[in-house]
Amino acid sequence: MFLGTNRLLFAALSCAFFVLGGCTTVTRSFPNSPAYEVWAAMVEMAEHPQYKYWSVDSNNVTIDEPARRIGVFRRLSRVVRGPGKRRYHEERHWRFDIRLEELDPPGALFVSRGWGVPQQALMEADLYFAGVQQWLDQVGKTGHSSETQDLQPQTQDRILQPDNH
Repeated sequence: MFLGTNRLLFAALSCAFFVLGGCTTVTRSFPNSPAYEVWAAMVEMAEHPQYKYWSVDSNNVTIDEPARRIGVFRRLSRVVRGPGKRRYHEERHWRFDIRLEELDPPGALFVSRGWGVPQQALMEADLYFAGVQQWLDQVGKTGHSSETQDLQPQTQDRILQPDNH
């Protein structure tokens, strides 16, 4: 009986490890935008996240411009109160990397590096990419933005031309 219980416990823990652990990867392409605008939008959304129901407590962003990679460690919190229930404090910690994929069309690869429910990581990726698309749509409507004008020459050279040093 004891041996059977240990096997059942091991099986349950193994399933929990595979369900709650590991990386979640999402890719998205942006067919109507040049790579330098996609990169500018990716940086903007990493540095200035937009959440409707969460407060951003910390947002540590590392940008590796030559590798076109962004690392993010973010802490979020909110106070939740259900109907007829007590209020409680909820926190989320996100650790993810985003990389520009220099393809035709350009795209981005989002990799969640933290432990958690994969569906939550998929929702975080969807929120991030929705912000990127919204930023790109705004640039498309106006034909330019101050961020794109400032970043375009520098970023375009770095993205589309190899380093010669």
